[in-house]
Amino acid sequence: AVARRTLLGFFDHLDRHGDLAARLATTRVPVRYLRGSDDDIGFTDAHHATLSCNPLIEIHEISGARHFAMCDQPAAVAAHIVAMSR
Repeated sequence: AVARRTLLGFFDHLDRHGDLAARLATTRVPVRYLRGSDDDIGFTDAHHATLSCNPLIEIHEISGARHFAMCDQPAAVAAHIVAMSR
């Protein structure tokens, strides 16, 4: 029951707040966006173009990783976190 409520709440959040790429593109703080190269969550060319308009956003693909890149390629994700903190 808790998992169902959580999942439904997540979808409700997406409905209320719209496209993440459009909202993220307006950020005024540095962002390093990491995604797995084999992620099956829809990240379109339009999303990429939207995010690329903001010079504070860096988009990086983790080779061979799916949606939970930190589980598939933890060393690669950790390397990005360390590089970002410098």
